[in-house]
Amino acid sequence: MATYYLINTVTVGTNRLYAGTLIDSTVDDTSAIQSAGGVLVASSEPTVAAAAARAQAMRLQGKPVEQIDSQMLAARNQSLDTVGSTTAVNAAAIVRRHEFFYNPEAPATSYGTLADDAASANPTGQPTHPTTLDVVFAAGFDAGDVTVSGTAPDGTAITEVFATGASATRNGTKVFATLDAVGAFTCDAGGTGSETATIQSGGDLGLAEPNATVTKLSAGGVNEAFTQAAGQITAGSVTPTTAKDGATVYEVWYTAGHTHTQTAHTHALS
Repeated sequence: MATYYLINTVTVGTNRLYAGTLIDSTVDDTSAIQSAGGVLVASSEPTVAAAAARAQAMRLQGKPVEQIDSQMLAARNQSLDTVGSTTAVNAAAIVRRHEFFYNPEAPATSYGTLADDAASANPTGQPTHPTTLDVVFAAGFDAGDVTVSGTAPDGTAITEVFATGASATRNGTKVFATLDAVGAFTCDAGGTGSETATIQSGGDLGLAEPNATVTKLSAGGVNEAFTQAAGQITAGSVTPTTAKDGATVYEVWYTAGHTHTQTAHTHALS
């Protein structure tokens, strides 16, 4: 058995876990917590343990989640600065974001098609905002899987493979900010050439950060419920209750966890 304190507030499935919570590996799924962006520190670390006690008191006082998270993160970072020879480690950080989506196009808006006897095709349109993608295969489509290439919101090149299937609709999970201008759609050609696969917008809003836990969403200025499964948190997407229609403005508030990486090295402190 191992116990830890949670450094930052995260949502795991339908459960919200707050910074300062004691996590027991025999009861809690530590892998799921970390996959959701949670940072865990051994409960034996005295600086973090003291901060966790303060966090519990702050929650009872109704302090903002952001303030509690910040003091837990500060304690975690302080625990790394011990006197003596210390080895540098990668440090986790929590980013809080607020984004607007101005009139994103409706789901099923086509970005182009790929014939089943073609090796590749260029898109005829681009997403107006980052979005997930769907691929709709016609009834007679008889070529291989379709691969879509483009860029993520941070500019990283990404690809996603959609399994072939006549009359099937495949829902993607990755967030695309743009599609490659040339050859964005490819497949193993070999079909008859009589049918196509349509690459189109999905139902999700794509956020600027991965590992993003949405805390609030509004559509047309009205707060509403939303859907965000664990995979969407990892990818950085969310499904609004009010479907995208090309005429609605969305506001999304979320927290995103990331790690500052560095080359391993040792400080000799005195």
